[in-house]
Amino acid sequence: MLGVLYLRGNGVPKDPAQALHWVRKAADQGNADAQSDLGIMYLQGLGPQQDDAQAVLWLRRAAELGSPAGQYSLANLYQKGRAGLTKDEAQAMQWYARAAVQELGRAGVKEARLELCLNRKENEVWCAEMDTPGAFGPLEAFTAAADGGDVEAQTRLALMYAKGISVEKDEARSADLYRKAAMAGYAPAQAELGYLYSIGRGVPKDQDEDIYWTCEAAAQGNRRAIRNLAIKQTYDLFDPKECPERRARKR
Repeated sequence: MLGVLYLRGNGVPKDPAQALHWVRKAADQGNADAQSDLGIMYLQGLGPQQDDAQAVLWLRRAAELGSPAGQYSLANLYQKGRAGLTKDEAQAMQWYARAAVQELGRAGVKEARLELCLNRKENEVWCAEMDTPGAFGPLEAFTAAADGGDVEAQTRLALMYAKGISVEKDEARSADLYRKAAMAGYAPAQAELGYLYSIGRGVPKDQDEDIYWTCEAAAQGNRRAIRNLAIKQTYDLFDPKECPERRARKR
């Protein structure tokens, strides 16, 4: 996040070198959002020299870690045959689809849905999902993958149960799926589970559980969790400096 501020000149002097330094540090630690940002920086020559090979490498890493922004960008490169990739419509649609089924507020999701809608054919169903949290695909496939331990599938299926998309709404089932993915170390699920405990949706309201799971997600660089901790600090509800102790106590 600090790197992006330097890249845009928000609150600090615009400094591409500093932007590259901080985004790269986060990307090297496995932060998928940072990897996506770094890929775009290499693609457009923002900070580092323009380098198609590095751009594709980082965007692919981000995409494989579940970043919808990375998935959308990689899909776009396949669709247009850019950055040294051979034009491949099938690959493009696959990566767009992986981005499209994620939470609408995340970067790249709405854009991916639009591309699927414009592609028409079997993807035309996405035209009705531009501004709603849809999650299409065979329910059996999501369930099988979730049962097999796929944390991304568990998280998407949890969203479907939370919203009643293609299944009967079941907030307890949704929370259970988020918990499975969270216990496996998946940061987006950890952040969502912390939020559920904070409001008591699908689980009993529990401040300790909220703080623990939010701290776990924030430790992996999850932006939503970091933002939620900042909000708690603003209202004197919790000091993020206590996260290491809370995480160790729970374990």
